Amino acid sequence: MWVDMRIVVVDAEMNVWYEDKTDMKADWDLIEFIRWVRDNWPRDREGKRRTTPIMLVCHNPHKVMLHAHAAFKDDPEWNLRINVNTGERFYLDGEVREPKVRTTQDMRVAFFGFRTSGRKTQYFHPVTPHAFMDDFRSYGDPSWPEYIRLYHWGGNVRKWMRTHRLRFTSTRGGLSAQLLRDKRFYPEPRRKVPKLTNEKVRAALPGNFYSMREEYIDKLLPGAVYLIDQQNAHHHAAEKVELPDANSLFARGRFATVSDEPYARNGKLIYENLINELGLFRVRMWVPKHLAAIGGAIPPWASEAGLCNAFLFSNELDLANELGIEIRYISYAFTSRDRDKGLAQYSRWAQREVESNPQHRVWLKPTLLSAYGILGARPRQIESGYWQASKGEPFRYLVGPTPITLFKNRTKKEIQPAIANVIHRGMIEAHTRKLSIELARELEKDGHVIIGIHADAVLVKDEGQQLPLLPPPWRVKDRLNMFEAIDKVSFRSEQVDILPGRKRRGKR
Repeated sequence: MWVDMRIVVVDAEMNVWYEDKTDMKADWDLIEFIRWVRDNWPRDREGKRRTTPIMLVCHNPHKVMLHAHAAFKDDPEWNLRINVNTGERFYLDGEVREPKVRTTQDMRVAFFGFRTSGRKTQYFHPVTPHAFMDDFRSYGDPSWPEYIRLYHWGGNVRKWMRTHRLRFTSTRGGLSAQLLRDKRFYPEPRRKVPKLTNEKVRAALPGNFYSMREEYIDKLLPGAVYLIDQQNAHHHAAEKVELPDANSLFARGRFATVSDEPYARNGKLIYENLINELGLFRVRMWVPKHLAAIGGAIPPWASEAGLCNAFLFSNELDLANELGIEIRYISYAFTSRDRDKGLAQYSRWAQREVESNPQHRVWLKPTLLSAYGILGARPRQIESGYWQASKGEPFRYLVGPTPITLFKNRTKKEIQPAIANVIHRGMIEAHTRKLSIELARELEKDGHVIIGIHADAVLVKDEGQQLPLLPPPWRVKDRLNMFEAIDKVSFRSEQVDILPGRKRRGKR
């Protein structure tokens, strides 16, 4: 639905503020308000009762929904829906260095409210700032009461959705997915990348690149360490990299069997035509022996000397050539002769949007960045649980700490998001990795000591040597004192701790 919704704010004590009440005073608690608004649902200009839902802004949608459900579950018109997303996440247990995989379930409250026999709905759609930003405490004026900050945030999100004619969604990914189909960036509908293509390409996703020199792990550096990072790394990559057009993206070679046998040998015309296209290549290549001695300032596909098979994105070919790597042949490829221009336009627009709305940066920036994550979204079965439904089987869900039995509905097939494009995601990640490796190599040539590479950042030991003038998108973000590397991903310092998947420990 288009965002033409009233806003209700609910605090932790279930007190309610309703924007149709001009004084925004808490005259009732949640249950009293739901009873009242059921008979006083917002009406349109002609006086007809609207079916547009109410936007309910709160910190904990699960708690609010369960509190309302306990009061209205025996009402024959009461209904609710939760959306269930099962996935896998990497985490570190704090004891070992290698990441593990954990299966997780993300349950989001889609709506709750009433539905009459005439299919007229009175639904509340909950939304929380924690789905859009990491730290709500940094949003707004700290002197404002909590409900004013919640209302201010919800109102600005609603206004932003209206401005860009987006449909309401309770997640930042849901908003960015709409933007990637916006006619401002893609005037004509794009061809959907086949699910099989995306799944075959997924094995080549670089992910974030981490490399910490072993001699600095578990060693305290009392001197300073420069943290140099790429500003707007993913936006910069989407803007600068020549990405293949989905409309003319085709698989070539031995992709059906994913065989590493030759398809196009170097020196042949078919090879010269194919290697100049945009996308992903499966290649047989020769890696010089001296590269292994470089340490962390090389990509993973160059870490083993001699002949090997590897995936190379078209935007990595220049780095492979610079490292002296020789490609002997291509086994298969997923490429296009044409360049996608829409994602570059989106990236430029997104950066301008954040710059022109600095007061909303804390939630707007991660919302717009989430578009790149959705490019790599996996196909999945869509699962929902309803309190009342004409089909589905009863299933006991654990919503927060509370079990609730709902009618489980699940698609038989895995559904792929229409905008999924794993090659685009991989090329953006590859560009970020390539820039970090290239900067580390340049600094090492100038005599600087590189401690490690941390995704879109390079850690440089301060030994009194002045850093060179850094080209865009690089900047010196921080100067870290008392630096201690825990493993190739985690480190501590007086200024900042990076401890993904670990229990946070206090400053020394």
